[in-house]
Amino acid sequence: MKRSKLIALTLSGVLALSSAAILAGCDESKAGADTTFTWYLTAGEDGYYSDYEDNPVIEYIMENMQFEGSDGEMKNIAFDFFQPTTTENARSEFNQKYMSGNWEDVIDPTMSRGITDMYEAGVVADLTPYITDRELMPNLNAYLDAHPEYRALMQTQTKDGAKYLSIPTFKDSISYESQSFGFNYRRDLLVRYGVQPDEFYDPMTDEAPTANPKAGQKFSGHYTVNLDGTERSDPMSQDTTLPEGANGQSWEDDVTFPSGHSDPVYISDWMWMFETYETAYEAMGIEPAYMMSLFYPGYNANGDLSSGFGGGGVLWYKDEDDNCQFGAAGTGFRAYLECMNDWYSRGWVCNTFNEDTSPFYQIDLDLVANGTVPLWMGGSNFGTAIQSSEPGYEAAAGAVVYLAATPINDIPGYDGNPSTSDYSAQATAEEAKEAMNGGSGSEYMLQIPTCLFQAEDFSQGVVISKAAAEGKDMEVLMRFFDFLYSEEGSVLATLGLNAEQAEGSRYYEDYGLTNGAYTVNADGTYTFDQILEQNVGEIRSAMVAGRIPGIRCESKITYTFPEPYINGRQQWLKYEATGFIGGILNGQRTAEETDVIETVKAAVEQNYLYKEVYKFIKGERSLENAEWTSFARDVMNYSYTGVSVSDATAAYQAEFDRLYRS
Repeated sequence: MKRSKLIALTLSGVLALSSAAILAGCDESKAGADTTFTWYLTAGEDGYYSDYEDNPVIEYIMENMQFEGSDGEMKNIAFDFFQPTTTENARSEFNQKYMSGNWEDVIDPTMSRGITDMYEAGVVADLTPYITDRELMPNLNAYLDAHPEYRALMQTQTKDGAKYLSIPTFKDSISYESQSFGFNYRRDLLVRYGVQPDEFYDPMTDEAPTANPKAGQKFSGHYTVNLDGTERSDPMSQDTTLPEGANGQSWEDDVTFPSGHSDPVYISDWMWMFETYETAYEAMGIEPAYMMSLFYPGYNANGDLSSGFGGGGVLWYKDEDDNCQFGAAGTGFRAYLECMNDWYSRGWVCNTFNEDTSPFYQIDLDLVANGTVPLWMGGSNFGTAIQSSEPGYEAAAGAVVYLAATPINDIPGYDGNPSTSDYSAQATAEEAKEAMNGGSGSEYMLQIPTCLFQAEDFSQGVVISKAAAEGKDMEVLMRFFDFLYSEEGSVLATLGLNAEQAEGSRYYEDYGLTNGAYTVNADGTYTFDQILEQNVGEIRSAMVAGRIPGIRCESKITYTFPEPYINGRQQWLKYEATGFIGGILNGQRTAEETDVIETVKAAVEQNYLYKEVYKFIKGERSLENAEWTSFARDVMNYSYTGVSVSDATAAYQAEFDRLYRS
């Protein structure tokens, strides 16, 4: 291949006129010892290849690109990736590196207590001289100039002042395809066994309920698109069995919830679903396991379902005024527990939920697959993914799965006080206005959920070990990273290899991608090859390079999914996770703040909340005032090795003040 200079165009539209990276023919010398870097990943793509250096994009870069070194010469770069032996061992193996000192050159810090802690332990290098060098990293600096809000987030507070310690990952938008899990529910059972509600009422928008002119009528639907993209014209019916040739993600119907929406919005919508499911299983002569999966502690630390009761979280979260709150002793969490206790007593929650210690997104997968659990949290099973005609899976016959947003509590009876236990009445328009305006009821109902686990548009990416910075050609490494912030590098990592680049790629040939991973559309956007768009077996992740830093150009991807699928995936992004303390905020703490938070965070959950919360749901503890007051006092006063919940709240607050008030 003829050697040509690579001119990188950043996503912000600024040209980086640099000859620091070139395309090199296969006759070029390969990487030397000073440009071969070890790299620690927390996970790989074991279903496709055991070593991440076999990733087609990484392989292409190592074989075809060169970067200017500290001596001015163009050099190949190579990587030797390492990852934990098992997911379960990841954190313990990472911690052992602190004792052994055997760190890779490039490190994914996800399993650490924070990159500040790693820096002050002498593990990672200060990258400030490299990142602020506009000649060395023109593309990254152009992106930061166009998005100045990221500069503050990139700088980490250390004992030596603010430092750039990581090579970050940005997303130019949050795509519905980037959200990895959420609520799934059986839509087919509503179509086949549900009927139109008597009236519609959305307490956040309506003055009063309105009569439904179709009250009592059956729902119906049909598949609208074939696998080849052509439209179908099947009549509407209650038959949800997938016809031959139809796209299982194209099911459309006229299901309308009591809130008047085609998707569930409120707790009352979920309760209507559960009642319909009970009717469905009785009609089928099948005993359901339960209506909804529930994580064994009785809540998700992320918030999620509990955030629908007042908008906050269970543990620490950021409120709308950028103050830190601890939610476990709050009225919203008490209201959530009252709701779960009621649902448990109705048989809607597994009676042994606290005994299944599976991850919250993997609870009773077998029962979901056989159709006897109609609502669960997990990865997307949208469409007919679990539909089955096999013996023993009768409850999954005709299954059509839709996706749901976190529901908002609209039931005044779920206020945390069991003495007000009318769980059938929605908030009136007057009650709704009062709660929505911050008055009575605002602590537990009709508030937008803010504590949800969602993809973020910025993450810390990777850090570089001091040993690598002192013993390797860092300019080659940093120019490689800078390439990933150019338009060409962003497209390469986000979408994979084009047709020319894919020539000779063994994995692209093996998996039918000889024409490349994507096509370029007339409007300048990109569309994945159907193999990658459908993403069966998570193949997309294996054929692109999503585990390395750079800019994910998600706004430039056009998908061809049927509209029901797109709407379903967007339900998981319906509300913005403004209160969730995730990766962005975790990277901004000082080592002292991290020390305080990490000391008590796991301890208060494992030693107290895990042991007590489920008892309220199962009725083993009462939510009456005296019992709840005792619980709230104990959790707020909880301390471990002299560090209290209040100390952690103060540490978070110090971080928030620095970020949002300085």
